[in-house]
Amino acid sequence: MAERISKLYSDVLSKLQASNASYKAAADKHCRLQTFNIGDLVMMHLNKHRLQQTPNAKLHLCKLGPFPIKAVVEDDAYIIYLPPDLLYYPTFNVVDLTPYFPPDEAPIQDLSLRSSSLQQEGNDVTMVAFLT
Repeated sequence: MAERISKLYSDVLSKLQASNASYKAAADKHCRLQTFNIGDLVMMHLNKHRLQQTPNAKLHLCKLGPFPIKAVVEDDAYIIYLPPDLLYYPTFNVVDLTPYFPPDEAPIQDLSLRSSSLQQEGNDVTMVAFLT
């Protein structure tokens, strides 16, 4: 009788481990692994509980940065260099951090558009880029 119960217990345990492994595989398929190194620039995402509760909270910034990484606590937690005027705790989860990509430094060129595609020559209009 005791052998039968212990066999039943081991069967249930193995089935639970197999089903948990399949659940983990399905969840890990949607999980992105993000790691940062010390000195990397990151943008800090402000959650609802980090924002001040004011009537115009929708107009507040959602991301701040870029800030360099000061230390690595775990694979999913980082300490960030924050300015002293920001009153936030400097430890953040990887979910609240995104890598910072600087804007392109390429010079802006003028774009040429032909006013009529039927004409081979002439009637060219120069369109100046919006940012100049």
